[in-house]
Amino acid sequence: MPTAPLLRASSNRPLALRALASATLLLAVAGARGADAIPTAHEPSGEPGFVKVELPKEAEYLKTLALDKGLVANVWTVGPELANTVAIDLDFRNRLYAAQTWRFRLGGILDVREHLYLYRDDLKNHTSADRLAMITKWASQGKLPLDVYTRYSERVTWAEDRAGSGRADTFKIFAEGFNGPLDGTAAGILVTDPTTVWFSCIPAITRLSDNTGTGVADSRTVISDGYGPRFSLSGHDLHGLVRGPDGRIYWSVGDRGYSVTGQEGQAFADNMAGAVFRSELDGSGLELYYIGLRNPEELAFNADGDLFTVDNNADMGDEARVSWLLEGGDSGWQAGWQLLQSASFARTAGLSGAQPDPWLDEGLWKTRHPGQPAYVLPPAGYCTSGPCGVAYFPSSGWAPSDQGRFLVCDYRGGFNSGIWSFGVAQKGATYAVTDTTKFVFNTPATDVAFGYDGRLYISEYLGQWCVGDQGRILAVTRPEFAGSAAVADVKALFAAGFGRRSDAELATLLAHDDLRVRQQAQFALVGHRQGYQTLLDAATSARDVRARVHGIWGIGQLGRVQAKETA
Repeated sequence: MPTAPLLRASSNRPLALRALASATLLLAVAGARGADAIPTAHEPSGEPGFVKVELPKEAEYLKTLALDKGLVANVWTVGPELANTVAIDLDFRNRLYAAQTWRFRLGGILDVREHLYLYRDDLKNHTSADRLAMITKWASQGKLPLDVYTRYSERVTWAEDRAGSGRADTFKIFAEGFNGPLDGTAAGILVTDPTTVWFSCIPAITRLSDNTGTGVADSRTVISDGYGPRFSLSGHDLHGLVRGPDGRIYWSVGDRGYSVTGQEGQAFADNMAGAVFRSELDGSGLELYYIGLRNPEELAFNADGDLFTVDNNADMGDEARVSWLLEGGDSGWQAGWQLLQSASFARTAGLSGAQPDPWLDEGLWKTRHPGQPAYVLPPAGYCTSGPCGVAYFPSSGWAPSDQGRFLVCDYRGGFNSGIWSFGVAQKGATYAVTDTTKFVFNTPATDVAFGYDGRLYISEYLGQWCVGDQGRILAVTRPEFAGSAAVADVKALFAAGFGRRSDAELATLLAHDDLRVRQQAQFALVGHRQGYQTLLDAATSARDVRARVHGIWGIGQLGRVQAKETA
């Protein structure tokens, strides 16, 4: 795995750049006589509302899909049960969980381009309390009434194919009631075990638990709060939930900003940029992992434990960027760069026109080039126009040519969307994108998740830029590999779980071909506590380098657990 660059990206940007952006924005806020919308290909279109989705016949639709050679696609479910799905994940039983939005552009989730009367106030918000005060202020002046912000709730629903027919036949709402005035889009979901679901919905990361086995969350705990103090642009949300090889939970937030405080009192705040955070499972040890992102909708680790995202472009001549997220790194973005590019906005602020913009003028967004500021960690390459869901290929069920690659959804608002496959390779102390290919296209995909049954599950958002009454989940396979003994082995391992397996068996699983199995074996050994010796043996003497790596990660994870218990 690459090591840190000699000129490691700093978590503190040069003061001159911060001063330029801050001073110009303050001038805009103070002097604006009105603000214009920033033209963008990602701008919501049509009046906010519910859309009645008209679907073609299933067989006809499947014929329109452009599939990579050797792929077969089927509809796993279609109907109202999973309408407006933004993100998906699967539990060990291959039950699919969906994060669904019912508030997008209707209530609670506003886009400042459609509500310019609050634009200048929105720029000044630094905390959730500021945003609530702004909402209340404008409601009292005859704008959107307060009940608009509480009328609809976000939702988590699960679906399952109990009959084994290849289609979902059982559905249940796992959690709802996310309809507070500050609640945002249901944009991220992670299942860490059969009873625990992690859910990201501005302003908080929430742990949902089913302690009674009813299929419904009976407890919810906020583990981190204070994300999205600004409305800004819709879709720039709290998302990207993934569990790292170190056992921590990682998540991302777009440039709606954050003002958060950890359990130990550490505070992190920036109302103009996106970032990546991580914490222990109980929310302790909160850390700001990476800064300077625009809208990193999902995160994925490769087999070497390196974290990647695809960050959305700003429609200013820049491109969406495949970014390796090195701890402490900075991609250089802040929302001021986009605002400064609008000549009409600058004029309403009392300026002569568009202002100098380091994002473009200094090539902050580009791959490494001469003269680029050293504090920026450049992207590995470019891919997509509307990046959202990201996933890394497991071993079982997929072709050798798929191994070591990522998938990323490219949502463009309709059926011109799809899924790309891309590869990365080490380049000096960093990474470079090697190639990008279309994997599945003509599908309005928002997320992808690999099942334990050899299938790739794809969530389709059918409402375009509105809320629709229908949703669809596709299941894609490579039949040549999906029916293999390796897939059956992985499915059986996860169905039985890992917690009750012996240390000796878990030691062998640390060298399993499937990354997901190796990781769960590591986590189980950490959970055993007495598994330290097994992890140490793997780290120091295992013949398989994969087992050695997981042994090292496991020792570090166990060390943090024990340090907390003895503190």
